[in-house]
Amino acid sequence: MSPVKKLSVEDLTVKFNLPKFKNTSEIKPEYKLIDQDRAIDAINFALDIQQFGYNIYVCGYEGIGKRSYLIDLLKKRAKDEKTPSDWIYVYNFEDVYKPLAIELKPGTANILKNDLNQFVDELCEEITELFSSEEYEKRRNDLIDYYEKMIIDLADELNEKSKEKKLIFKYTNDGFAFIPINCNNKEMTEQEYIDLPDEEKEQINKNVSDLRNLAYEILRKTKALKKEMNQKLKDLEFSFFTLYIEDKISSLIDKYNYNDKLVKYFNSLKNDIIDNLDVFIDIENVDKDFLEAFLSRYDVNVFVNNLGEGAPVIIEETPEYQKLIGLIEYENKSGNLVTDFTMIQPGSLHYANGGYLVVDARKLLESFWGYEALKRTLMLGKITIENFKNQLDIIPIENLKPEAIPIKTKVIMIGSPEIYYLLYNYDEDFKKLFKIKAEFNNKIKDNYDNINCFLKLIKYLIDEKKFKDITYEGVQELVYYSKKLSENKNYLTSNISNILEILEQANHIAKNNKRKFIDQDDIKAALIKKEKRNSLIRDEVIELYENNKYLIDVKGYKVGQVNALSVIDYGDYEFGRVNRVTVNTFSGVGNIINIDREVGLSGSIFNKAILILTGYIGERFGKVNNLSFNASICFEQMYGEIDGDSATLAETVALISSLAEVPINQGIAITGSVNQKGTVQAVGGVNTKIRGYFDICRLYGLDGTQGVIIPESNLDDLVLDDDIIEAVKENMFSIYTVTNVEDCFDIILEPTFKKGRKNKNFDLIEEKILKRIEKLKEKKEKSKKE
Repeated sequence: MSPVKKLSVEDLTVKFNLPKFKNTSEIKPEYKLIDQDRAIDAINFALDIQQFGYNIYVCGYEGIGKRSYLIDLLKKRAKDEKTPSDWIYVYNFEDVYKPLAIELKPGTANILKNDLNQFVDELCEEITELFSSEEYEKRRNDLIDYYEKMIIDLADELNEKSKEKKLIFKYTNDGFAFIPINCNNKEMTEQEYIDLPDEEKEQINKNVSDLRNLAYEILRKTKALKKEMNQKLKDLEFSFFTLYIEDKISSLIDKYNYNDKLVKYFNSLKNDIIDNLDVFIDIENVDKDFLEAFLSRYDVNVFVNNLGEGAPVIIEETPEYQKLIGLIEYENKSGNLVTDFTMIQPGSLHYANGGYLVVDARKLLESFWGYEALKRTLMLGKITIENFKNQLDIIPIENLKPEAIPIKTKVIMIGSPEIYYLLYNYDEDFKKLFKIKAEFNNKIKDNYDNINCFLKLIKYLIDEKKFKDITYEGVQELVYYSKKLSENKNYLTSNISNILEILEQANHIAKNNKRKFIDQDDIKAALIKKEKRNSLIRDEVIELYENNKYLIDVKGYKVGQVNALSVIDYGDYEFGRVNRVTVNTFSGVGNIINIDREVGLSGSIFNKAILILTGYIGERFGKVNNLSFNASICFEQMYGEIDGDSATLAETVALISSLAEVPINQGIAITGSVNQKGTVQAVGGVNTKIRGYFDICRLYGLDGTQGVIIPESNLDDLVLDDDIIEAVKENMFSIYTVTNVEDCFDIILEPTFKKGRKNKNFDLIEEKILKRIEKLKEKKEKSKKE
């Protein structure tokens, strides 16, 4: 039996595992990732392990629904987990530039802040009452009376001594003075003193001299007593204030005595208030701006306040450096940028502490220092807040070094497989930190269970988006589209976003057509409209074929020329292109020259394919004699880079045609990879290639001689459009499968080639090639002799 197979309509028909129903209103909705057990098990395994490095890289392409599923899973799981601690930053009374981080019971940070604010407010309000109380006034007056009595006693002693000496003691601007008394016991005038006899003047001066030493001693004692009194008054103030503050602070300590670090802070706060007693005593006269700045040291920066139940789930959409680890804000005051502990802002890592942080891998790597900040935090096990160095060096600034906060967060990074392998192979830290890869498959096996899950998911999307229900035929068309996206009739695509996009558009069309349900025609119309929106470049390329700008033959037979198929992919749209491959063979030493490679237009895979082709030709035709020919191969009218190996079969066939000087059918396009033994291997994009060639053939007119040759191993990948299947049914277009190079020559040779012969086609081809090689060899030897 020949390995060549011309595919029938039955071969191209896609089978469905759909259960019977009239429309999707009969289906129970359910959101569930389909056939992703491997990835889900990996995620759950990583979430259960609370060891270093068991963070998760969720790997898969866009549109699968992995992000939505993951967030939903994390939120459900986190709801039953322990609520993490609150965190605050407070003033460091020992080092103002190193604010203290204090851990609190969950949900108590704001309560503590309110308690401290109330404490300070009450302190400011009650300080006046404290020092105007009856008890304080009595003790203060008693102290003053006590010392004033002693001072008066000293003054009385001096006055008595002065009277005995007929002198009066008086304070003056320059200190003190002794004034003589006249006979009337009144102060002597200056004239009276002048009129006194010299003996009396001398006696007065002697008495003054005697009393001056006593006066100095009494004044010294008076000053000492006043100083002692003032100190006693201060001690009294301090004693009253200390007792008051200790009583006030004790209520806070009793309330928060479970936290040793907080109790230590309360004691430091108490000592600082006592040390600044003067500010509080004279609080009514203190400058308001100064007082506000001073009292801010007793504020609390509520950094993280976990009021809800369970662990936090934080999705960081912009994982920049400062967004992750927080930042220190600054305020411009008189040309200086100043800051304090109240201006420290948390990052998403702080909010996710004790829970989960979800980041997008691409955004993280694109951000400035975001990835490095995340790695450093996870490696050290703590979050250190610091602004970029030299960020504000132009202006003088005050730098803070807040105390680091320990972290216990499970980080989930979502990204593509390419990013995962890039990080895994080039970053040693990544391997240590992200030990679990949860890889989502982009295809779903088409079986009964999965198709039922697919239907439930479709119904879930319908209900969530408030779409119309879909008829059975409409669902069948949607499933067919899903198979086409997966490029295999045995699989569905897991890219739910593409399915949702078509559903949205089909629902809009059904509304405009005033249909009760979305039916098959609406789905097809949505697909056609999408195709038309995105196919401008393809239509322009087809126009080039139509106007003979691109030269192509889809009829007749020619030597050393074949139509190869390729795919042009623009991301949002791809289409198949037909490329004419030509081969010339001539006398030489067995060199196969690829013109595209020689001019640098071919990629590494394409170059490898040419070398494989050379190996196949060498083994097939060079075992007995040296190859006495050279060959040149070219993709005609290709001006960009060419890569891939899917044209190897076409190139091999064209080369053999040229060597054997046998014409081949120009209506049969060829795609397929070949190994050195001539076995044909599967290629990608087979549906797109067939579509592209079919459009060109239809442009020039289908006559039943056109078709494509594809690898037999691509048979399950065929999910073709209705018009192609209809053309096959009417024998206007053919699709063949082959397993090796030789099979192609049972399809593409002229009908008369084997007429009257019993040998296989390729045996005759090989015979012709060996004869030509021998002929070229003889010609070459003859040329040397001449």
